[in-house]
Amino acid sequence: LMSYTISGSTLKLSSFKTSVASPQEVGKTIRLSASATGNGTVKYQFYVLLNGTQVAKSSISTAKACSWTPSKAGTYTLKVSATDSTGKVVSATKTYVINNALKITSFTTSVSSPQKPNTSITLQVAATGGTGTKTCKFTYSLNGGTAVTIKSYDAMNFATWKPTKAGTYTLKAYVKDSVGKIATKTMSFVISNPPTITAF
Repeated sequence: LMSYTISGSTLKLSSFKTSVASPQEVGKTIRLSASATGNGTVKYQFYVLLNGTQVAKSSISTAKACSWTPSKAGTYTLKVSATDSTGKVVSATKTYVINNALKITSFTTSVSSPQKPNTSITLQVAATGGTGTKTCKFTYSLNGGTAVTIKSYDAMNFATWKPTKAGTYTLKAYVKDSVGKIATKTMSFVISNPPTITAF
């Protein structure tokens, strides 16, 4: 009497994941991982492509994960190939978006410092990068005191500020993208009382 073992195992890729969801910013390290079952030892290889051109590739090994740190914004294709000991190969891909980091490029006032009290001053901010729609917020603090909101987050990138007291103000602009990343920029602005004219 002889016994036989019939192996009906087929190669199957059960998962292909990233450590953080798309989109992310340039410079963020992203871990790619996969899991497969098949005959014998399964080996993995990970690829990163941008506009159809391969920009990164891991070595073929039993390691189920690798790390990737993008240096350029764009829409990437991430790919994993799994190979079992019989030479069968299975692969999977996913799309992943990388944006430039959110950055404030300018923060300006409609008039230069110094100004007298009760002057209407328009603050304006511009930013690049980030993900989705941006919203803006402005605050001031007087002589190093507590910050006061001039305008809460909304789609407008400007606000009108009318200081009533003399002193040295710290103005701060905030820009937030749709995934909650925030960029900030500050400036100092002096409000001074006009000189007293003495009659002779």
